[in-house]
Amino acid sequence: MLRQLIAFGFVLVAWNATADTTPKDIPLDDILALEIEQMELELDLFGDAYYTEEAISIESIELYQLEEEVEIGFDTADYLPDGFNPKEGMNDIDWTTIELYEVEEEDDFDFNTKDYLPVGFNPYKGMDCNTHGIIMLSSRL
Repeated sequence: MLRQLIAFGFVLVAWNATADTTPKDIPLDDILALEIEQMELELDLFGDAYYTEEAISIESIELYQLEEEVEIGFDTADYLPDGFNPKEGMNDIDWTTIELYEVEEEDDFDFNTKDYLPVGFNPYKGMDCNTHGIIMLSSRL
């Protein structure tokens, strides 16, 4: 009797695991249409999977501008002061009177970075270079 009860429990669990879990409110045609549209957009954006060395002109790039309407559910003018103008004073700044300061920061490491690299490490290994030499900057390390 105990074996039959355990077997019935396993059957009940297996029966629930194979239940149809697809949502009924979205038809299959709509799902397929969305997948096809996504694939077409990816093909338009990223092109073929094959690498070409041809230069791409800017005129050949298509721009997709998605317009999304935002509804916040209330009138923002109710929360602004009377006579509020967001562009008031926008061009009143005299840029010739403003002094700009450039702060030069020096990178100071408290350790030698070469101690943390593998022996014989070459960051340029495997790079294809059209020139016959590699220009390396001397480091202070």
